[in-house]
Amino acid sequence: PRGSDSTVNEVSGMLVLTRRENESIWIGDEVEVKVLRIVGNQVRLGIQAPTTVEVLRDELRPKVA
Repeated sequence: PRGSDSTVNEVSGMLVLTRRENESIWIGDEVEVKVLRIVGNQVRLGIQAPTTVEVLRDELRPKVA
């Protein structure tokens, strides 16, 4: 279920959420993404996930042609 702080971008189909420091979102039952700190235009995220879930920054993902 989506709350009042969520929208779906009609172009990308991406779910867009608003979170504050120390607030989390869950992906399924095993992956938590928490906003740890916001300083200026930089957001520090904490990700708790099973070791079987690969977590990569976008710039480290292989590019698909």
